[in-house]
This record gives sequence, structure tokens and C-alpha cells, in this order.
Amino acid sequence: MSLLEIRDLTIQFGGLKAVSDVNLSLEAGQMIGLIGPNGAGKTTLFNAITGVVPKTTGSLLFDGKDLSHYKPNQIAHLGISRTFQNIRLFSKMTAEENVAIGINSVADYGIISAFLGLPNARRKDRETKEKAQEYLDRVNLLPYKDAMAGSLPYGIQRKLEIARAIATRPKLLLLDEPAAGMNNEETLELITFIREIHQNNETNMAIILIEHHLEVVMNLCSDIMVLNLGSVLTTGDPAKIQNDPAVIKAYIGERRKRNG
Repeated sequence: MSLLEIRDLTIQFGGLKAVSDVNLSLEAGQMIGLIGPNGAGKTTLFNAITGVVPKTTGSLLFDGKDLSHYKPNQIAHLGISRTFQNIRLFSKMTAEENVAIGINSVADYGIISAFLGLPNARRKDRETKEKAQEYLDRVNLLPYKDAMAGSLPYGIQRKLEIARAIATRPKLLLLDEPAAGMNNEETLELITFIREIHQNNETNMAIILIEHHLEVVMNLCSDIMVLNLGSVLTTGDPAKIQNDPAVIKAYIGERRKRNG
């Protein structure tokens, strides 16, 4: 069975179908790109996977479990982590503290132990600090460990948000426009950053990547799904997507007009 299996998924808000009859299979360790014009249903699909919005019909199976039976925090504990279009760091906490929150999202000691400063709570805090520094070092952000997240350069904040997401050791990472707002140099660095994370992870982590920067998707993903008006327009490898007349008309062509 696939790690993630989406079957005939429809999400409807009143009379609007934000997602319509979408099917997607994702294997452990696979990375796929999800592209399409604004309003295509990409983020809505992420919200359904993470339990933020309910499905109307269809099914969402993760690691054999029906996600409709779980709340968002429970889905995170199953092994799904995500980032957002708008950075959601704790700006007045350090980079190390932000990653520690991801590591310590499920504490193995109670509130009384924490309040009283009992040995198991102190030990857990030391281990969390050490692990946070290991994750920062792994993604070359250790020099920023004591810096307030809100004071960091934009591109570093994007990387820190991803570092916090992978600190939960997810089986599936959902990246929602990680290159948003980046310049060309930052975008190229991000491509290398995501590739290294994908290739050097402990959980055979799969990734679904939403991105409007086509060079990011084309460089990272061997499989791409194109959504348009909530439905799957086509799927395929980068060469097929770039040369598909329907994709050019619905998405790539319009982007070229706006950028031209």
C-alpha cells in the first residue's frame, strides 16, 4: 500500500468545489510537485490532508489509516508535517527554540514534572536542546541558533521553518510555496537545501511540494501533478508538463504573459 492514497477526493464549500475527484498515490521516499494557477485547489488539498478542512466525498489514507478519523494534532503525530505560504515561526524565540518546539511537540513527561523540575523533565530538556542543535547543524543553520527568528534574513527564516518541520521526523512533509518571496539566488540555494533534506533523512520521508517557481519543481521533482479549477489537469515528468498544450494554456502560458 502507498504511504498516501487519495481517492476521488472532493471538497466542497457551499456550491463551490475547491477540489474535485482528485486521485493521488505517493510512495515512501517519493517527492512530487503540485502546480497550478491561483485558486486551483493546491493549498486546500494540503488542508484536507492535515485535517484542517473536512472532505466532502472520497478518501484520504495515510500509512493505511483513514485520516478523516483524526484531528489535526493527531495527524501530525501520525507523521505528517507541513510549512505554510506565510512563514509561521515564533519570531521572538531563538532559532534553536523554534526547532525544539518541533522536536518536543509530544513531551514524554507530565506538567507536574515540568513544573517541579524533576530529573526526567530536566533530562528531556537537555536532550531536546542537543537534538535541536543537531538539526540546525544538519541544515547549516547552527550559527543562527541564538538569533531571534524574527531578526533572521527572509531566506534563512524559510529554511528554519523547514528545519522545524523535519525535526518532528515526519514520514510525509508538505511544503507550501517554500520559495515565495525569494530572489533568484535564494531560490537556487533553496533547491539545493530541499534536495539535501530529501536525500539525507532518517525516515525515508516523502515530500509534496507546492510551488509557483517552476524552476524549483522542475529541478526537484520527477513527478508533477497539475491542478486547475480543483481538478487534475494532467500528471507526468517535467518534460511532459512543460510541453503539454493544456498546461501551457491553463498555467505556464499565463505566467509567461504576466512575466513578459
